[in-house]
Amino acid sequence: MKRLKITLILIILFLNISCKNKESFVLEQKVYQDIFPELVDKTFQDFRKLSVPPPPPSSPDATNNEHTKKYKDKEEMDEAFKQAMENYKIYIDTTDFTPLIVIVHDTVIGYSKKELNRFSKFNNLKFIDTSHFKPSFKINISKIEMPKEYRLKYKSDFDESLEELKQKDWERYPDKGERHLRQFSGQLNLYQVYFNKDQTYGVLNVGFYCGKLCGCSYRVFVKKEKGIWIIDDLQNLGCA
Repeated sequence: MKRLKITLILIILFLNISCKNKESFVLEQKVYQDIFPELVDKTFQDFRKLSVPPPPPSSPDATNNEHTKKYKDKEEMDEAFKQAMENYKIYIDTTDFTPLIVIVHDTVIGYSKKELNRFSKFNNLKFIDTSHFKPSFKINISKIEMPKEYRLKYKSDFDESLEELKQKDWERYPDKGERHLRQFSGQLNLYQVYFNKDQTYGVLNVGFYCGKLCGCSYRVFVKKEKGIWIIDDLQNLGCA
C-alpha cells in the first residue's frame, strides 16, 4: 500500500512537471515566433549590401595621401565621397536582391551557471528551465512569417559548413556586379529566454555567426504587449 502511494505521488509529480515544461516550451516558441522578423533585421548582416566609399578627408593636406592624391583638393574629395554615398543608395534602392538565406541553429542553446548568474542583476527575472528540451527543442520556423527578403533554413538542412556555402556562393558569382545574387551570409544561434515571474518580460542572448573569426553577440530584452512579444531593447555585446 505504501509503495502504491509513493508510485502515485511520483506519477502526479511527473505529470505536473511535464505540464509546466510544456507550458514553458510553448511560451518560448511564441517569443521567437513574434520577434524573429525584427530580430533578423537588427542582428543579421547582409554583406552584399556593404559598400566601401572613398576614404573621407582627415585633414586639409589629405590629398598627399597615396589613396587620395588623385583629388585636387579637399572640396573635390568631399564631393566624391558624397557622390559615392548617393550611388550606393541608388544601388540599394534599384537592385533586386536574391532572398538571403538565414541559417538557424536547430536547437535552442542553454546557459551556463556563470551566464545565469549574470542575469541575476536584472530585477524580478526568473529562469524557466528548458534544458531537458535541448536535444529536441527546435524552433518551428514554418510558423514564422518573414519579409520576402529572407528565407529561413535549419542548419541541418545543409551538409556543408557555413564557410563552404559562402565559398560556393563566391565561386558561383565572382563578379562584384553579381553580389546581389549571393544567398549566404551567416547563421543565428538562439538561447533560452529568461523570464520575469509574471512572464511579461524577458531577456535572451543571440549570436550571429559569419565565419571562424567572424560574428557578433547580442543581449535582447523582450516584453509582452497586447499578447504579442516585441523587442524592448537590444545590446551589442561585441563583434569579432
